[in-house]
Amino acid sequence: SLEAPAEALLTEEWIVPTLEAVRGDSTWLDIDRLKASILDTRYPPSRSRRFWFNQIIAAEDAFLARYEWDANPHEGL
Repeated sequence: SLEAPAEALLTEEWIVPTLEAVRGDSTWLDIDRLKASILDTRYPPSRSRRFWFNQIIAAEDAFLARYEWDANPHEGL
């Protein structure tokens, strides 16, 4: 599967074109159902990005974002 670009937004304008791009040949995925899930405020944005945009993302309550941790120069951590 493909990963959505980092600038992809979880908005009406971005959702359908992004889902169509990242689903690749998984044409059985129901874009309308996925869009409804993404717009459902019961789910955190990190879940939608991880599940449907194939992005590796930190949870909203994470101490550090992954890129911040990866920037740590100390190999032992």
